[in-house]
Parts: sequence; C-alpha cells; structure tokens
Amino acid sequence: MEEDKRKQREKEKETKEGIQTSIQKGRSRPLLIESSFGQKKGETLAKVKALRQFVEILNQQGLDPKDHLDADQKELMAEADYIERRKKELGK
Repeated sequence: MEEDKRKQREKEKETKEGIQTSIQKGRSRPLLIESSFGQKKGETLAKVKALRQFVEILNQQGLDPKDHLDADQKELMAEADYIERRKKELGK
C-alpha cells in the first residue's frame, strides 16, 4: 500500500517535470509566424532592405511607389509589412 502511494507520487512528480520541460521548450521556440516565414525571410532580407531604400528614394522624389514596383516587389513589401505588424502585436 505504502509502496503504491510512493510510486504514484513519483509518477506525478515525473509528469509535472515533463510538463514544465515542455513549457520551457515551447517558450524557447520562435513564434509560428517567424518559423513559417523564417527561411523565406532569411533569403529575402537583402531584397527587402534594398526595396525599402528604393521606395524611400521614390518618396523623396515625390513619386508614388505603387507606379514603379512590379507585382513581386509589391508582394514582398506587403509580406514584410505584415510580419512587422504581427511582431508588434505579439510584443516581439
């Protein structure tokens, strides 16, 4: 009887430790949005920076960037803006 209670307490302790380990692992992982866009973002970071500089130059010259960007560039800017907004919303 006493042995069964001891085994049960040990099992509960192991379960609690397992839960805590899982929580810590989950907290150390990147956000889903970062992991889903992480590889793509790493590959296109230079493109985004260059594109933002180009848009800034267009704005300084009084030109509308929408008239001078192709569909891929517009999509890239929209994706980068979305990621930045989501990071701000999630507090990162």
